[in-house]
Amino acid sequence: ALEDGQVTANTQHITLTGDATQWYRAEEPQTVRLTEFDAVILRKDPPFDLEYVYTTQLLELAENQGTRVFNRPQAVRDIELATAGSAGRAVWISVNLGPHTPAGDELPGVRGTLVDVTERMERRNREARQATLSALGQLAGGVAHEVNNLLHPIVNLARRARDRTADAESQHLLDLVVSSGQHAGEIVAGVLNAFNPATPPGAVRPIGPALAEALQAVRATLPAGVQLFETIDLQADVQVLPGEMLQVASNLVINAV
Repeated sequence: ALEDGQVTANTQHITLTGDATQWYRAEEPQTVRLTEFDAVILRKDPPFDLEYVYTTQLLELAENQGTRVFNRPQAVRDIELATAGSAGRAVWISVNLGPHTPAGDELPGVRGTLVDVTERMERRNREARQATLSALGQLAGGVAHEVNNLLHPIVNLARRARDRTADAESQHLLDLVVSSGQHAGEIVAGVLNAFNPATPPGAVRPIGPALAEALQAVRATLPAGVQLFETIDLQADVQVLPGEMLQVASNLVINAV
């Protein structure tokens, strides 16, 4: 019902007793505003009559007043259709139907209204996309943080192993491990920086040395029968992040091989 602009309902508080014969106890009925409930669950069986329409309209008003209603009253009453608009843009139409009981000998039927809800649907889609991107951002940030924790022992232990060996080839390979680990850390820092601007993404370097170092790291991972040669012809002084350059070089070589 609607009383003084507030949606109310006739309610009864029920207490489960745990007794096998009298398993519940019902208190006296009372009228309560729906805004006083934590949530209201809508479950209305057919027929689709005026009571059905009035119930959904009252619950929609209660929803606007702050009541949490499940299922959404508008969703179980209205029909939302996407139609083709100008320039290929979808136009969303909400069809609000209700039973029509005419007087006299006229046949009963339905009547309703058509409302352009394109702006509302586009806003709802934007909010859904933003929620999805936010969830993906939190996931990516968490993964990047865990990877960053793993990179520290890799780099530090590779440095210790490099200092303990006298073999030149082993030193060279361990230097590549350290360099690649540092670049991977810069990539992780870039991911973290996308969701936490206070995190520095790393220092930039001239593209020539950064590319040469990236190719050197990639070369150590190639199969024995594959050789990699580079010719770097710089036309401009471009500064890049070494971690991003390693990403680009690795992807290009992997796709080529």
